[in-house]
Amino acid sequence: MRPIRTDVVVAWSVCVGEVHVGRRNVTGGLRATRTVTSGGRAGLRLLRYAVELARHHFRPSVDDAGRRLTCTAFVRDQPVNATSVRLVVRRKPLAR
Repeated sequence: MRPIRTDVVVAWSVCVGEVHVGRRNVTGGLRATRTVTSGGRAGLRLLRYAVELARHHFRPSVDDAGRRLTCTAFVRDQPVNATSVRLVVRRKPLAR
């Protein structure tokens, strides 16, 4: 008798809630890329869901330097996860 092989996949919908610089919502200026990677052996798969945000139309200004950039992520049936960093803005002088 051959063993039955099954893989169970649990799909969580990962949604990036909002990204703020200070109080300004900049979510619309970012582009999200979603990826799923898997590892482990059959029956014990580990699925990693990731959402990466890249600058699309968002361009920080010198006034944003030192402000807090906060990203909030939501995963169904899990607590909200929010992470903040201080924004460092470096600028180059315009060539004449």
